[in-house]
Amino acid sequence: MSKKKPRRLWLNIKASRVNVDRETFIRTLISAIDNKTYELPRGWRVALEWRNKEDKPMKSGPFQDEMQKSARSSDGFDKAVSDWLKRKLRR
Repeated sequence: MSKKKPRRLWLNIKASRVNVDRETFIRTLISAIDNKTYELPRGWRVALEWRNKEDKPMKSGPFQDEMQKSARSSDGFDKAVSDWLKRKLRR
């Protein structure tokens, strides 16, 4: 069995209409990923930006849409986004 080479992933989150502190915001996103609904509180507008290659433009879309599209193929993106968010909590 060959070892898979990890792919680099660039991520960014943009939010508006979110009236909670940073920690609550990040924990809410992690929870939405963990429960596989990707649903956020009513009224929140959160965009997920990402790319797999440094020289490519960022792809962007609503958090729920981008997470659901990726979940159809594997859970790797869920783990990558969740891990990225958890690192943000420690800062």
